[in-house]
Amino acid sequence: MKTPISDQVLNRNVSQVLAAHGLRSPCHITIQTRNGEVTMTGTVLRQQQRDAAGQAVRNVEGVKRIVDRLTIKAPVKQSYEQMPAYVRPLTEDEAAAKAEQAATSEGAPAEPEVEAQKYDKQGKRLKEPTPPNGPVGATAKDNPYGKPSR
Repeated sequence: MKTPISDQVLNRNVSQVLAAHGLRSPCHITIQTRNGEVTMTGTVLRQQQRDAAGQAVRNVEGVKRIVDRLTIKAPVKQSYEQMPAYVRPLTEDEAAAKAEQAATSEGAPAEPEVEAQKYDKQGKRLKEPTPPNGPVGATAKDNPYGKPSR
């Protein structure tokens, strides 16, 4: 006559078999044992995983009965929409200035002007080329080297 396997040992054996079949990580299966009866609760992604878990548990020594309470829950599809750009919060001074401007101006506050930026294929911002004679409108005081610009 065989010695009955304790619930604790049976629980460990069933968990190891499920892990060996790769059913613990992608699925969320909880095992409870009582007098050789194994209850599986949790979620799996596909019917094939549910069937594989039941078959794997059936082959464990000491399992007398299996109660399958697994539910199939398909993975949530990820949305690949672009996240909104990060906007730096206003400092207290900036917030006060903006509130003051809104209070003194008529109607809605004017939208700030945004300079168009050019980007390369990798998303890096392109630098505007500097004219060969220096920046347009540059004066001698703009030149840190003291030489007049051409």
